[in-house]
This record gives sequence, C-alpha cells and structure tokens, in this order.
Amino acid sequence: MILIDNTKSRLEKKIREFSTGLSASCWMGVCIGYGPGSLDDVIVKIQVAIGWFTGFSALVAVILLVYAGYNFILAGGDPDKITKATNIITNTVIGLVIVFISRMILLYIIDTVLI
Repeated sequence: MILIDNTKSRLEKKIREFSTGLSASCWMGVCIGYGPGSLDDVIVKIQVAIGWFTGFSALVAVILLVYAGYNFILAGGDPDKITKATNIITNTVIGLVIVFISRMILLYIIDTVLI
C-alpha cells in the first residue's frame, strides 16, 4: 500500500512538473509523455491490475482457509481428513506468501526501474 501511494505521488509530481506544454511522442500505441495513453498511464494500469490480483488471491485464500477449517472440524478424529485439512491450510498460507512477495517485488521494480 505504501509503495502504490508513494508511486502515485511521484507520478503526480512528475505530471505537474512536465505538464507545461510537453508534447508526447508515440510509437506503437505507447506514448512517452503525459496524458491518456502515455507510459505513466500504462504503469498505473499495471499497478491497479497487481492490486486487483492480490485482492482476488486474498479472497481465494480466505475461502480456502474457511473450507479447510470446516473440514478440520468435521474430521471427527480421522487422521486422513485432518492431514488433508492441514495440507490445505499449509498450501494456502504458502501461496499467499508467494503472492504478497511477488507483489512487493513487482511494485519495487516498477518504482525503481520504470519511474
């Protein structure tokens, strides 16, 4: 969240600095400059897509954790069902960690390399 807010403020600052008559040069649909269709517009869209993907992944993780907890409660002492539920919980947490680490890496790359 901090990276996106910092990036937006840096983008807004750059837009204010260069919006004094800077013309954009476009090639193959990507414009270098500011305004609709510019490279900064594409970067913001990528950041929004990363946010949506992370939110969707968190929603799926919560659903899987509830499902695993439900299975764990209804296992009734059956070791196979308990193992299945704990495996679902473990894999969900590992997947969620991977999603958040990849989000941090992508936003870091966008912030340091592209902006």
